[in-house]
Formats: sequence, structure tokens, C-alpha cells
Amino acid sequence: MYESTYGFRAKPFALQPDPDFLYLSTNHRTALSFLEYGILNQAGFSVITGEIGAGKTTLLRKILQEADRALTVGFIAAPHQAFGHLMQWVLMGFRLDSTAKDAFGMFQEFNTFLLTENERGRRVILVVDEAQNLDVSMLEQLRLLSNVNVGERQVLQVVLSGQPGLRELLRRAELVQFAQRILVDHHLGPMDERDTKAYIEHRLRVAGGAPTLFTDQACGLVYRATGGIPRLVNQLCEMALVYGFAERADRITSRIVADACKDKRAGGLVPLLQHAGDAAVIDDERTEETRPRMSVVPREPGPSPRQPAGGRDEAAQAAPRMLGGDHDSTATPLERGQALHAQGRHDDAIHLLEQTARGSACWLKTFALIGACHRAAGRKTEAVLALRKALTDQSAPVQEIVAVRYELAGLLELMDKKYEAIECYLRIYQLDPDLQDAAKQIERLTAARRPRRPWFAWARRRQG
Repeated sequence: MYESTYGFRAKPFALQPDPDFLYLSTNHRTALSFLEYGILNQAGFSVITGEIGAGKTTLLRKILQEADRALTVGFIAAPHQAFGHLMQWVLMGFRLDSTAKDAFGMFQEFNTFLLTENERGRRVILVVDEAQNLDVSMLEQLRLLSNVNVGERQVLQVVLSGQPGLRELLRRAELVQFAQRILVDHHLGPMDERDTKAYIEHRLRVAGGAPTLFTDQACGLVYRATGGIPRLVNQLCEMALVYGFAERADRITSRIVADACKDKRAGGLVPLLQHAGDAAVIDDERTEETRPRMSVVPREPGPSPRQPAGGRDEAAQAAPRMLGGDHDSTATPLERGQALHAQGRHDDAIHLLEQTARGSACWLKTFALIGACHRAAGRKTEAVLALRKALTDQSAPVQEIVAVRYELAGLLELMDKKYEAIECYLRIYQLDPDLQDAAKQIERLTAARRPRRPWFAWARRRQG
């Protein structure tokens, strides 16, 4: 319907889980790091939970899409005790034909399959989605399946994904032995407002459209209405695109989102949130929409609300002080930002760099410097966000990407976010397998959990 109008190759907000559209928000990136950590460390059980529509299945499919060739992965979607014995689900997940007529026979067949895969040098991972549908007896059967080991080698790993009810199930007294086998345990929360805006822009970009199709106010209203739940964001944005197409709107404004939101709420099927602040957001954008469009003819220079009477903005006024002397008209914004940073004027540097970042050819260096300014000012969380934004520049030289990832890994470790730091070092190792320091850092961080063999021995096989 609207795809050709807005230049999309595909629907940007389809509800089907698609790993190609996965946006790694702060929460999703952490969950992915935990899953990767569990796989690398041969965890018997890994558990990921989250609210309905939080993006758990998409995350799992991303893991399956990038699974190592040395892994044999089985996937079970929404198992339920009412539709057969657990072993039937397990065999179906691995696409194994069974001739057994009872549960014991199926267990024997699966056990033979595990030992055969082990002899071939392959590890087996069973992924169970919507695992809150399992009952105590089915979970106990999974625990017994995971007991198949060859020496110290864990032959079968199990990843459970489900709604918050799964956590309540695993806390039951009769599942104490099961809970003690869980190495990785993470709850996937909703996105914040910044990540929701970036999520919308990401999906628009991947679908082939303009990432700025939704105005900032529209993105803010989407967040307020959905609470940052990805599936609800998709539903509301999809309807907003339909409304925008019907109105022949060039951009999706907060008024269009508000109309879509109103109709969704009226239906009563989608649990969108009601906020008193929505009207203020809409009114603010209506004011913006009624302003005259910017003329292509340059205006005569003059003061603006954010400029002093002399007509020069703050960055221009600060330029001589940035460079410690007379104004150098040949200095780039990045060079001026570096000078401000060196003088300890971190907030001035951040303001200048953020104003010039959009059109900058030095995206990675610009946001890496913004991250350094935030860190020097004691704002570690903002520094992490800036460094992650720097790493979205895939055109930068590998050496520069590696340097920024090292800075990010060190900062995450300083913030006691060990698993995210491991993920950073893993990315460094994937970029440059000959860089032994990254492997040593991962080995150091994982030594407490798995002191046996070096991590990079497995990683080298993965690279091969």
C-alpha cells in the first residue's frame, strides 16, 4: 500500500520476527551478550525472559542466523504439554525422524544423536521459545537430557526463552536442581525513549526508506503510547504509515500518530498507554508545522534566539578560545572540539560536536570524542551511548573501530558490566583474529567461570 509512496523495499514494521531488522538497544545488546557468553562457556542452561513483544524471538533468531558451523541447533516454538510428549518436541526441533513408540525409545534415539554429534566434533544447542508453557515434569526431563556429558565436555546446551511467568516457574521448590544448572539468567526490559527513536529510524532505514520519516515529536509520542515495547511500537507505527499514506503526508507527524493511537485505543485490543503529556507534544508540533518553511534564499545575518546580539553563535564565539589564540578559520569542528576537550571545557566541546555531527565525514571520531568528553566529565552512561553511536559508522578504518571498541570495553568493565565488556572484546577479536590481546582480555574476564581451556582456541575454530 504505502511502500512505493515512502520508498520502502519491504514493510518496516512487520510483526513477524526478522533478524535482519533487529535493532540492538541497550537492553537487547546486553541480552545478546549474555546469550553469546552462555554459548561460548558451554552453559548447561541459559534463560532469557521478557514481556510479551519485547523482542525475545527476534533475538533468538539472530543467534540462530549467526550460529557457528560447529554447532547443531534445534528450535522449538511454543511447546505445550497438551500437544505431545517433550521428546516428540525435541526430536521435531532437530528434524529427526523417530521409529520409537514410547518416550524411553525416543530418549535413546536422541541420546545416540547427541553422542554421534559429539564424535563429529559438534556441540548441540536446543532453543525453546515460549518456555513458560512447559510444566514442572517437562523441565525435569530437560534437566535429565542435559546430563549427557562426555568427560568434561557438555554435549547438550539448552536456551529457554519466555515471558515473566517462566521465572516464577523456575523459582518453584521442586525445580531447585534445575535452577542451580542455570549459568545465564537475564530479563529483557522495554526500550527507553532514545532507543525507541533509534529503533524506528533503524527499521525505516533497513526497509529502504528515509530514517527521518517520523518526526522527533512523533517518535516521542510512539514511546509514550507503547512504553517502548517493540511489538507495540511496530503496531502503532504501521498504522501511522497507513494514515500518513491516506493523507498523502510527506512525513509522519505526532498528529498522525495521535490519530492512529486514538483508533487503536478505541478498539480496545492493543494495550496502548494513556498519558496527559500527549496533548502538549502534539500542540508543540502543530506550532512547528504552521511555521513558514525555510527559504532556499540565504537570509541576511542577524541575531536569533540562540545567538548573541553580535550575530555569532556560541561555537563561533568560542573558536578563538578553543585554539588558545586567534581564530583559525581552517580548523575543523573536530579539531576545535579536541582543543576544547584538552582545555577541560567538555560541555562546550560536546555542544559543538553534536551540532556538526550530522553532516560530518568523521562520524566515528566525532562521537568517540563526545564519549571521551562525557567520560572526563564523570558521565559514564552518556559516554557509553556516544561510543556505541560512534561504532555505527561501518565505513571507518578497522584500526579506528578497534580503538573505539577497546575504549568502550574498558569503560564497561569500569562500570562493572562484565558481560558487555566481553561482548566488546569478542567483536574486536572477530575484526582482527590476530590480535591476541583481545583474546587474553576475554580469557581474563571469563577465568572465574571457566578456568579450563583458553577461549580463543574455540574462537579460532569459529573463524575457520
